[in-house]
Amino acid sequence: MQIRVQYPKPEPDESYLVTISYRRLTPTDAIAYRLLMLEAYTLHPDAFTSDV
Repeated sequence: MQIRVQYPKPEPDESYLVTISYRRLTPTDAIAYRLLMLEAYTLHPDAFTSDV
């Protein structure tokens, strides 16, 4: 599935379009996904915590 999203640019009165593709992960994606998540945990640990 693809989604086209329009985002504002920093310059006034301008914007750009981005096409985002996504799909369900499969077992062959496991290694790449794990590496991506480990990087995310390292760079942004606060995004993966919560206060109750």
